[in-house]
Amino acid sequence: MAAAQIQSSNAQIRQATAELSSARLDLKRTLIVAPASGVIINKLVEPGTTVAASFQTPNLFEIAADITKMQVEASVDEADIGQIAASQRVLFTVDSYPDHVFRAAVRQIRKAPVETQNVVSYLVIIDVDNQDGKLLPGMTANVDIITGTRSAVLRVPTGALRFRPKAADRGAPADAKPAPGPAVWVAGSDPYKPRRQPVQTGLQGDDHAEIVSGLKPGDKVLVRTRSLKPRIPTDDADDDDSTAS
Repeated sequence: MAAAQIQSSNAQIRQATAELSSARLDLKRTLIVAPASGVIINKLVEPGTTVAASFQTPNLFEIAADITKMQVEASVDEADIGQIAASQRVLFTVDSYPDHVFRAAVRQIRKAPVETQNVVSYLVIIDVDNQDGKLLPGMTANVDIITGTRSAVLRVPTGALRFRPKAADRGAPADAKPAPGPAVWVAGSDPYKPRRQPVQTGLQGDDHAEIVSGLKPGDKVLVRTRSLKPRIPTDDADDDDSTAS
């Protein structure tokens, strides 16, 4: 009889010990340890919220591990993505510091296309140093990727390459087709009779285009900004001349 009681008591002790171990394990799991040091940028739960780890571990916080090294995700149109390459220099601004230009470099071009309203673009990852802590996660950046540079070259406003005078002004029939290739219109002795000058272009930016051949410094090319004639009230802008520089 005593032996049976001893065995029963030992069984109860073992059961209690197992329950104690389970309770200690549950208590240990209530201590949440961050997987890495950093700054919490988003809290996804509130105190008292029931969290159930069923098939995957639930996300409790979003942590920025190191904000001294950040990246910019730039969306580049498919028409321009062919000019982008790794290690190219990047200049960008953010709305919080509109007068400060940040410098960075292209690290990676993601191959997966992103289609938005029938427009295909690609994601370009840009690395930027943030030692001063000015940049914060989620900021909107206005990015300029430098695909090429030239120094001491002849250039004209890009509007000069798009300028087309009226048929009557250039002394040609209204249905006459211009010769193929880039060209500018050069002002002569008669400002209302410009001359079409074929040119060879190099690098082109938003404001200026490089002229490899076809012009010389000081040539006056026409762009559509304002009229040389006496001002007449109209809704449309007319012609002006600009000097190749």
